[in-house]
Amino acid sequence: MRSWLLRASRIRSFHSNRINSPETGYTGRIETTALVLDALAIAKRQGQSSPELDRALNRGTLFLLKNKDKYGVWYSTQATVDVLQTLVRQLDGDSPDASNAPVRIFIDGKPGPALSLSSDVRQLTPQRADLTPFVSPGKHSIELRGGGSAHASAYVNASYYLPWTALAVTGSSVPSGDAESLRYSVKFDRSTASTSDVIRCTVHAERVGFRGYGMMLAEVGLPPGADVDRASLDSAVSSSGWDLQSYEIQPNRVVFYLWPRAGGTTLSFTFKPRFEMTAQSSESILYDYYNPEARASVPPTRFTVK
Repeated sequence: MRSWLLRASRIRSFHSNRINSPETGYTGRIETTALVLDALAIAKRQGQSSPELDRALNRGTLFLLKNKDKYGVWYSTQATVDVLQTLVRQLDGDSPDASNAPVRIFIDGKPGPALSLSSDVRQLTPQRADLTPFVSPGKHSIELRGGGSAHASAYVNASYYLPWTALAVTGSSVPSGDAESLRYSVKFDRSTASTSDVIRCTVHAERVGFRGYGMMLAEVGLPPGADVDRASLDSAVSSSGWDLQSYEIQPNRVVFYLWPRAGGTTLSFTFKPRFEMTAQSSESILYDYYNPEARASVPPTRFTVK
């Protein structure tokens, strides 16, 4: 009982300490669920089992398994550690599966890669398989057959790209640069210039209403060979107060680490093109670091430099 009470105390501490912490939004829900399930698992091991407790454990575990990110983990390091800990807590003590039978993946009824399973029920290292050679554009069915483990979950991650002219993009009811909870605009004062011209980029990032809080990342796509003026970036940081924490210059973009206030954050910086070109900038993206579903995108801008 003591360990369960200590764990419950940590959950209460989690809620009180996270009020002004960036560990909020979807990631906060995952971490809180993992902590609660860990306390329930401890209670069950101490003999406090009941149908209601089992139902809560099953539903909570299903929620965690269904809400991994695209890398197969749970968005932040702390949330991932808590989830793995509660999974191990629930599996610890189960009888090992001696069959150790492999699992075969079937795509549209045809055999694909095989996955090996461990007889240790606490072995949580994922087995990965690339299904790219087995699929083509269109609908597919994926099945897993075999295996004798009583505890297993499957995670399918699909990545694809759509052209900006696709109907799914142009026919969207959400304006470009906006999302349900975010507003984002990236504007260049000119898109036709010479190599000696200075181009100014103005960025506005805003979280709409009370949709969470914490750090946001604003990626500003740049054309190839853009020479960014670091002095203008340093000036944006110093004049923004606590809104703009820092920045990072990458080959095709500038990434701003923001903590926007009510009404949003507006900043600007300058750059020069290094050579003549007709090319598009990279896509500009704004997203909430701890709430990945909050994401806004601005299409590329075509630059002509003579």
